[in-house]
Amino acid sequence: MAPKPVLADSSYSLSLKMVNEDANNQPAFTIVSPLTGEQTSVLDKTITVNQLPDSATTYQDVFNEYAKENPTGTGNGTLQEDIPTHLVAFSNYLNGIWDTNDIIDMAYIKGVSQQSLADSAANFTSAWTDASGVASYTGPAKLTLDQAGFKQLLAQKIARTTTSQTLEIPFKATTTAMQVHFQTSDGAALPSFADSPLQAPMTDKTITGYVGQTVDDEMFIPKLTGYTADKTSVTFTGTTDQRATVTYIADADLMTTTIHYQYADGTTAAADKVIYGYHTAQGQEPSSTVTSPTITGYTASQTSVPVAFDGTAKRQEITVTYTKATENSVPTGSATSSTTTGSSVSGDAAASSGSAAKVSSPVPVAKKVILARRQIARYRTPTFSRETRQVVYEKQPRAQRPEFLVLGYARSKQGRLRYHVRDITPNSRTKGQTGYVTTKAAYVTGAYYQTQPRRIKVLARGLNGYRTRALTHRRHHYRAGQILRVKKLVRNHLTTRLLLTNGDYVSANKRLVIQVTEG
Repeated sequence: MAPKPVLADSSYSLSLKMVNEDANNQPAFTIVSPLTGEQTSVLDKTITVNQLPDSATTYQDVFNEYAKENPTGTGNGTLQEDIPTHLVAFSNYLNGIWDTNDIIDMAYIKGVSQQSLADSAANFTSAWTDASGVASYTGPAKLTLDQAGFKQLLAQKIARTTTSQTLEIPFKATTTAMQVHFQTSDGAALPSFADSPLQAPMTDKTITGYVGQTVDDEMFIPKLTGYTADKTSVTFTGTTDQRATVTYIADADLMTTTIHYQYADGTTAAADKVIYGYHTAQGQEPSSTVTSPTITGYTASQTSVPVAFDGTAKRQEITVTYTKATENSVPTGSATSSTTTGSSVSGDAAASSGSAAKVSSPVPVAKKVILARRQIARYRTPTFSRETRQVVYEKQPRAQRPEFLVLGYARSKQGRLRYHVRDITPNSRTKGQTGYVTTKAAYVTGAYYQTQPRRIKVLARGLNGYRTRALTHRRHHYRAGQILRVKKLVRNHLTTRLLLTNGDYVSANKRLVIQVTEG
């Protein structure tokens, strides 16, 4: 027979014991009497929920019910007012349980405590004797709640067959400090928060914690109307003089880059990563490199993703594809301009053939550049559908065709070959975004001439001639419609150049020039 649960109208008590994980779960905060040697765990506390509903099944539910009954905390006077407030730092989950009578200074609740950045390991392990000299504090001078361990405790089930339980709340020795600077992208002044000493005013702060601890409390990095914080957490690394900056980006300035992590079949490999940033007239602000998650047995198409906000697109999407390591896939970062031997596919004809040989996904490939010849769409996964479609590119005049850098190949669930691409269309709002497009030659073509034309006509707004194949040291400007004679086609990394009969090098990009016949 199942045990009878506690009735919904019964009271429920939870005894909270503070323990130091770094000292074999001994009491975390103790006062030792020099006369008797007796130790008292001064921060232990019992909370009582007057009516615990049947729906409450976890410790988190108990805390929630207690907070409903005691929205501002109660305070039981167990702490002496002369105990230094820097001894403790509580998580936001404990807010409402200890009030100002217990903590003395609410600036030390919510999982952070403000200290001097000069604090050293010695400072963190000093002892303290109270003003009366009757009792002394033993153990670390500062302890920080083990937030990850505490969150796991909150998810545990409570015993509904009893009206009281004991919960050991884990703390770690505080060993490091970090200075955090707050700013706005538009130079606006940061607000003050009258309801929280930690945020009043919202200025630079020095916080303490333990190595590896992540502070992600919304009270520490609050939401501001009209702004988005470029980060929602900071992590202690243990480095000397660690500093971090939180920038609140105005809605008008906000740009985002979303990195999708997926397997070759389009299923999710890891949670999306969203990076917030903004662009200034002085340059890119900020720029960073995001390391792709490591997944055992799989290789990422990009081991790291560079992210910069150059002002060309408000929103960018980048996809990192994971393939089984046995498929010998090559991360994008190591791809070269030389063709890979073996099962690689080159050119558009192989991609458009219905009887093309079966290849692994993605196929190792030399990077190349392609143009959209007709209306096409870009998709988030190799399997095309309305749900995975990111953007539709309308058919454009030759000089304005969408342009893509091929990062690799992949196959849809039906086995259809796709290009994995990055949009590199000049002056386009979609520049920098990644996804998958068709490989059919009727829709896409190589962006650069691969064989030498005898004559070319200049398109668009004209074309510059240069002294070198790298297109440096400009010599001439050729107007739109001008006919030029070609001496030789030369290769330059992923592109080709045309050497004119007068010694100038010009781009062989089909958006800029077109082959014309004699006559």
